[in-house]
Amino acid sequence: MKAPFDLEEPRFTQAEVLRMLPLLKAKTLQNWVSRGIIEMDDRKKGKGTRLLYTPLGVVGLDFMSRVTLYGVPPKEASDMAEYIMNRAVERFEREPFDILEDAESRFIPVTPETIGNFRRAQIFTDDGSEYHLGYWNDVNDFSERIRSDVVISVEIDFCIAQVINRIFLLEAGKI
Repeated sequence: MKAPFDLEEPRFTQAEVLRMLPLLKAKTLQNWVSRGIIEMDDRKKGKGTRLLYTPLGVVGLDFMSRVTLYGVPPKEASDMAEYIMNRAVERFEREPFDILEDAESRFIPVTPETIGNFRRAQIFTDDGSEYHLGYWNDVNDFSERIRSDVVISVEIDFCIAQVINRIFLLEAGKI
């Protein structure tokens, strides 16, 4: 199954992104764009043009807004978000989420059974000055995840599913 929509189609305004990602503030988003921390390939320069974000970009922004709250610098968060966005593409190409539909909207169910197969990662720092994203292909290899310098544990696929569900809610007019 392919993605439920084109992951790379610029389609969301800043206002829509901010409705989907309540942790992200307008000032922060504008700062990241103006400083080039997030890359906007489809950005058209000029006064009065609207900047549109892709579903994949929304996944990356969600990740960045969460980890910067824990002290990860925006540039490092942006670099890590690239991995998360690549994982989203890979997830839809190789091992897609089940997408259900009810009378009101589509959604990716997240249950104890499904979350057990989600990929996880950890953000750690060796000396307190630089952050790294470590991930494991084997979701059951817990011993490799034990580190004394872990700052944040990340449920990668859960984060992706959450954002896609928010996009579905936006499409259905629920947020």
